Amino acid sequence: MSNKISLIVPTRNEEKIVEKNLRLIYDYLSANKTFDDFEILVCDYSKDKTPEIVRSLSKKYPVIKYVPVKKKGVGIGLRIGMQRVKYDALMVYPIDMSWDIECIQNSFLALSDDNVVLGSRGHRDSVVNRPLKRRIFSKLYNLLVNLFFKFHIKDTQCTIALRKSDLDRFIDRLSSDGPFFQTELLIYAKRQNLNIVEIPVIVNDTRKDSSINPISDGSIMFKEMIKVYLQLKILRKRRRIK
Repeated sequence: MSNKISLIVPTRNEEKIVEKNLRLIYDYLSANKTFDDFEILVCDYSKDKTPEIVRSLSKKYPVIKYVPVKKKGVGIGLRIGMQRVKYDALMVYPIDMSWDIECIQNSFLALSDDNVVLGSRGHRDSVVNRPLKRRIFSKLYNLLVNLFFKFHIKDTQCTIALRKSDLDRFIDRLSSDGPFFQTELLIYAKRQNLNIVEIPVIVNDTRKDSSINPISDGSIMFKEMIKVYLQLKILRKRRRIK
């Protein structure tokens, strides 16, 4: 695998932190000898000054690329970003940098041996600081995902790294526009017999202004989970009949 990476950073109304954190990410990748080259795709749906800030940064640092998203939904932003990456190795990383930045290198190195690498908060060696409400939501959500799809994954809503050449085999089947997108990606990655591995991370997820609402988002994600489960069940039944 070549030492080049495409980093996808979804944003939505992040004018308070986007410039500082993109600079930190850029400096980290520039100084890291693991990478021969990189690009940072900022997939954005914002109503504040985030677009202007990112466009200004991209003039100074051409590897930072502003990717406008015309419709609300993290799944839409991720899908667009994944279709536009230049390098085969790609990774999704949060703009708030709640995952310690070293997980970028660690995920990339693990990708040399595996097909999909998750920076997992559920790994026994991970160090996680986040509100109790989010912890409970994550545990319940991942319990349901494992129950429905016979996973053995402890965290499906985390950083994710994989190869575009693998993703291209099933990206057209991914339909979620919201946060369920990553879970859906893992469901189809498993159906392609890709090897999914979880690595330990350090996470400090304490933002009070997070756009994630465990109740409303959880309800939508559960409905989408049921939808995909039923679709796959019907597909398996048709195959047995044939």
